[in-house]
Parts: sequence; structure tokens; C-alpha cells
Amino acid sequence: GISTEASIPDIRSPEGLENNRPPMVVLGMQERELEYKMPTYSHVAIAELLKRDIIKTVVTSNHDNLHNKAGIKFGDIIDLFGNVYSEKCGRCHQIYHRNCITPSLGRTCDNLDCGGRLMKMGTRMNSMTPEKPLALASAHSKKADLAIVLGSSMQVGPFCELPTYADNMVICNLQKTPYDQY
Repeated sequence: GISTEASIPDIRSPEGLENNRPPMVVLGMQERELEYKMPTYSHVAIAELLKRDIIKTVVTSNHDNLHNKAGIKFGDIIDLFGNVYSEKCGRCHQIYHRNCITPSLGRTCDNLDCGGRLMKMGTRMNSMTPEKPLALASAHSKKADLAIVLGSSMQVGPFCELPTYADNMVICNLQKTPYDQY
């Protein structure tokens, strides 16, 4: 993925987490290490294209928050599988975006009238994709003239199907994908 240049391991390359996952880590590292990772040129370029209104929507499968650190606002990105910097209230369903990785300490909703339990937003590998972000990403994909896929193996459904809904698709990845045309 595009975060590998920030020293965050990908999942499916030969050196990826699928083949080399150490125990008790998120994204191949201790969570606290993510705080010090900086966006790559790719993240910054995507943020600039969005700012200039050249692209309309960013859909990501990354949990690392580097798109946001590059300047993309939370409302302008669809974190399909969640974000380790976000948490959601189990009672009122309010989503909170934090400046640090959200701890798992039984925190409660910022709304004092609610008092619901806050939960990290993030989907673990082999878990169901959350319905709301998937529906939103599908709707945007179906309206797109072009889907640009950056650093994806295109092997995880339903995420890999989203770019196929656009009128055109371009894939930029180091390894071959099932959607490459030869």
C-alpha cells in the first residue's frame, strides 16, 4: 500500500503482515509507533488533488490516519474499515475523531447526557465490513468517471469490487492484481 513508504507494512506482499505477523500488533507495529509516522508523498498528493477539487472522494482501507495527517478532513474520506484515531458511542452512535490513537479503557461518550461506552472504530482482518461506509463508498464509486487504485492487491472483497463500479479504473500497484488486464 501507499503507507509502506512510511514504514507501515502492507498485508499481502511477500514481506507483508499476512506472511510475517508478529503477535499483539496493529498494522505490523505497536500502536504507539503509529503516532510518529508521517504521510508519504502519495498521501500529500491525494490531499492536494482533493483540495483542488480534481478528485471528489477518497475511499481507503487503511487504518493508519496518514490521509488525515496529510490534510484530508474526516468528512472528505471514507475509512472503509475504520481508523485507529476514531471512536464511536455505542448508545448515541456519535463518531469522535481524535488527535491520538484511541485507547481501549472503557471511555464514555463526550456527550454527558448520553454516557454511552466508546468503542474503537476499526475492523479486524476477516471481519465483516461495516455497512454504512461500504454503502457510502459504493454510491460514490457508481457515480465516478474514474477510480484510481493506489497500492492495493485488490484481493479483499467487497473493497476490491468498488473501483469496478466506476466508468473507468486505473490500478497502480507493485504486484499483479486479479483486475489487471494484459
